[in-house]
Amino acid sequence: MSASALGATRAALAIAIRYAHHREVTGARPDRKVPLWAHRTHHGPLLEGLATAYAMTALHRATVTRWAEHDRADPTAATVAEREAVVAKGWITWQARTLLTECRERCGAQGLLPGNGTVFATIDVEGTITAEGDNLALWAKTGAELLLDHDTPPPTIPSGELGDPPVRQQLLHAVEHLLLVRARTRLRQAPPGDSLRRWNAAAPAALAAVTAHAEHRAAAALLAMAGSAADPRTRTALLDLHRLFTLSCISSHSGTLHSEQHLTADQTSELPDLSEESIARLTDQVPALIDAFDLPERFFAARPIANPDYQDAFDNPTAHWNLATHA
Repeated sequence: MSASALGATRAALAIAIRYAHHREVTGARPDRKVPLWAHRTHHGPLLEGLATAYAMTALHRATVTRWAEHDRADPTAATVAEREAVVAKGWITWQARTLLTECRERCGAQGLLPGNGTVFATIDVEGTITAEGDNLALWAKTGAELLLDHDTPPPTIPSGELGDPPVRQQLLHAVEHLLLVRARTRLRQAPPGDSLRRWNAAAPAALAAVTAHAEHRAAAALLAMAGSAADPRTRTALLDLHRLFTLSCISSHSGTLHSEQHLTADQTSELPDLSEESIARLTDQVPALIDAFDLPERFFAARPIANPDYQDAFDNPTAHWNLATHA
């Protein structure tokens, strides 16, 4: 389920990004045109999605490796490997739904045409969210396990700069820890004698902690992928993706991190600018990043808007009808 959702996400991003590079719109002057990609409002969400897709890829590979290599004779290792598979399945398939919807929207009305390869994927991914265990049910179980696991050491408060990858990793660890502390506090404060009521009090924070755990693990896997890259340009690109992905995750929890003194006021204010810098750094690297998905040209040839001459299909009414009715 995770692999199929991940593959669909990578394909949809590649289609949407290629389309954005050759679909032109009116520029600042009526007599000039610019590609959609030139607009920050268009390429920003796609770049953030691309960073997430790389994190999804890294997490999937790390989770599969952990499962394949864990010691079958060690019950603890098996339990942890199974838990990580559950976390990866839920996070990857839910992220796929969000990113596929974003890609469809960035392709406009043409993204609704089945022949362009995105609209059906947004429907099919719903199956991956439910099949092989409904995500919410699996994460409720995982949240309860993390809630009762008191062996996790508390994070140290970072002392470096947000531009430093280990600092951002520490902050993601801190988010997970703080959410689990919140869940345990609510569990203890709930009236005794009713286990369901106590779980209901703790469940929202526990489920949020599972999401934070997934983000922390995905970021760590992406950072490890960057560290193992032999080519310096590849390593730089992966580190830039890690930067954008982690900054986005940290930004969504900046209030909690600031209140618990893991982020200073200046660092909290700095987050939006750092994210914008990361987007700017990645803009010119995009062609190489989607080429790395290794999708064959015949795949793009079968999806008109992924090609520069896509407009010909829409200028021809017969071709347009065939495209719109193609499943």
